[in-house]
Amino acid sequence: MTPIPHSIISALETNGYSIYDDFLPNSVIRQLAQEARDMAAAGTLKPARVGLQAQSQRDIRGDLTHWLEDRGDSPAQQHYTHVMNELCGALNRSCFLGLHTLETHFAVYAPGTAYGRHLDQFRDSQQRIISSILYLNDDWSASDGGQLRLYLEQPERPHLDVVPHGNRLVLFESARFWHEVLPASRERISLTGWFRARDTTLL
Repeated sequence: MTPIPHSIISALETNGYSIYDDFLPNSVIRQLAQEARDMAAAGTLKPARVGLQAQSQRDIRGDLTHWLEDRGDSPAQQHYTHVMNELCGALNRSCFLGLHTLETHFAVYAPGTAYGRHLDQFRDSQQRIISSILYLNDDWSASDGGQLRLYLEQPERPHLDVVPHGNRLVLFESARFWHEVLPASRERISLTGWFRARDTTLL
């Protein structure tokens, strides 16, 4: 069992979102980033799609994606999925969220591309409970752009801009926080996913 830092969960419980640096070994982050770059170079990434109808809308969302298998296709992906499954269990034990599975994909944004303001939980489906982003970028600075903008809807702090530093994990409540991805001057890489509740319509 991989120990999950309690600060990840306590921040999520307190704020509805959590930001944690140095989540995985740096060697794993480097390998995951290289795998994403290799897929981009090989042309195997696909344009991201929007909504339940899975329509491609490049004016709204500019990333290219590749969905991970349940167990991961490489040792680095397997390490990631193992730790995320441990995190899923820790969240269930502490927050009683009833999380069942994690769906996740590589997301690669070319320079200048973005993702407009949106909510991760669909109107007609409430399965996505916690959104997850693990950044895979090398030596990123705030001046490179590409921040995740979380809309907090607080008078004193309307939004929070999260710099996509490599090995930074961000979690937030999928149904609560509108958010967007700002354009960057560099290629921006992440593993983006959602912890989901069981689909009770199939029971």
